[in-house]
Amino acid sequence: MKIRSFVHIVILCSLTSEYVVAQSVTDTLQTGIVYERINSLSDPDKSYALFLPEDYDREQLFPVVFLMDPRGAAMRPMGLFKDIADSLGYVLVSSWDTRSDTDPQLTINALNAMLQDVLNNLYVALDRVYLAGFSGTARMSWDFALELPDNVAGVISFGAGTGQGFEFESLSRGEDRSFAYFGSSGFYDFNYFEMLQLDRLMEEYDFNYKLRFFEGGHQWPPKEIAEEALSFMHLMAMNEGGIEQDSRFLKRAWELEGEVSKEILNSEDLYRLWRHQASLLRNYPAEMITGSLKEEQVRLEERLRASGETALIEKLMDDYFSFLKFMFQQFNDLSTIEDPPPAVVFAELLRVNDLKERLDREEHLYKKRQAAIFLELIRVHTLFYQTNAYLESGRYQHARTMVETAALIRKDALLCRQQVRIYTALGDDKMLEQSRKCED
Repeated sequence: MKIRSFVHIVILCSLTSEYVVAQSVTDTLQTGIVYERINSLSDPDKSYALFLPEDYDREQLFPVVFLMDPRGAAMRPMGLFKDIADSLGYVLVSSWDTRSDTDPQLTINALNAMLQDVLNNLYVALDRVYLAGFSGTARMSWDFALELPDNVAGVISFGAGTGQGFEFESLSRGEDRSFAYFGSSGFYDFNYFEMLQLDRLMEEYDFNYKLRFFEGGHQWPPKEIAEEALSFMHLMAMNEGGIEQDSRFLKRAWELEGEVSKEILNSEDLYRLWRHQASLLRNYPAEMITGSLKEEQVRLEERLRASGETALIEKLMDDYFSFLKFMFQQFNDLSTIEDPPPAVVFAELLRVNDLKERLDREEHLYKKRQAAIFLELIRVHTLFYQTNAYLESGRYQHARTMVETAALIRKDALLCRQQVRIYTALGDDKMLEQSRKCED
């Protein structure tokens, strides 16, 4: 889905001066502290958290990062990025109003309010706007960046890849890649294999990008990954000539990359090491790259290809998208049935028991990860997306099948809350009482 509903972005794109003259409101703002909630001047119904780095002043233009949590929890990403933004000199603006899994216009309006306020009241560089999101707002960040090629210098994306409906094949080979991209997900994020494939596609289509993975599921990353993301954008600005080369920054960044390499080596994940080293060769100045690193990368690529590991992981990526199609077909078929089957029957159609057995017996890292991710895909879609859709349409028995299918995989607080909603709607007092105990 392409989002082309901006209102205030016209203001951003049409600016010809180097910056917008700051209004008096900035005179009251202190640097180096987080303002947890500021009501928007342009849209009083909207609010955001704001951070100005210690060295912020009127003598220069500062890059700005717009942070978009999918549930409007502005302080969550603010806490991840604040320290590195202060160190590198970036303004942070984090919305309390961005949302995913709902009307995209809510996030469009929230971003417009931030854009309007920041561009009219702060000294920011119009060609160094960065967008950072998680899950649904990560996908929307991609769409927004495509709308603003002269202004958005980078997209930081956690837990999801490109915008809805985007196809790399639509790009011409010589087309300018106008923004840098940093993507990341947990190893057990249900979008993990999408991010793995994105790595190869971005390499094929000559993007300036980096991908990093971490222990975890569908979540904002650890702080060190967020800091790495903004440091990468800083590196890309140096590479593009937007800021001066900083030898101390480059030295420290390279040292941190070495620490990552050691961590990956200890995990014995050679495929991940190969992709990490490809990122080093692609993104760092040529004078920092040793001949031994290039030779090691060639040997590693040949070893992975000869062992069949590369082909296997690429097949697992393809299997992921095939499973998505299969799963959604099962959901579609269920929606056409008046009387839904019991959860145990529907779970069998989705191969839940087979996947559990694979997870228990599989020893290969990526195969085991795939089984866990397929189970998580089923759980998330049955428990959240499908259940909510059936509840909204009044098809409570279908919702019951969905939530009870999810319960066969894993139980958590969200499951209890969804059960309360369903059993209340069905008038099932016995199950409702059990669900409320679970919720407590």
